[in-house]
Amino acid sequence: MPHFWGSQSVSDVVIRSVFNKYDKDGSNHLSMDETKHLLADDLGLDENGVRAFQLIMDSDSNYKHNHSAEDDYTVTFEEFKRFVKSPNIATMLNRPSHSTYHLLTSA
Repeated sequence: MPHFWGSQSVSDVVIRSVFNKYDKDGSNHLSMDETKHLLADDLGLDENGVRAFQLIMDSDSNYKHNHSAEDDYTVTFEEFKRFVKSPNIATMLNRPSHSTYHLLTSA
């Protein structure tokens, strides 16, 4: 995965490519399971980190108000783009780990 988390200069084409990689069902939204794979598999976050980032990423708050309804959790492309370009995200992700993200960006 390219080193672009928190970068304002990353193009929408690059962000769309990553979004589409995880939008397995082609719904044009990332489900809870799809964001889990993005956050855990590629970024190396643990279960608590995944849950925290999922809440940050879903800015329209569907899931935040009804924790039992995972079907209500969706992340649109625009939400994902804001998440990717947030400088706070880069700061939170800038930690040593064995994630694919860390290994690729530190190579």
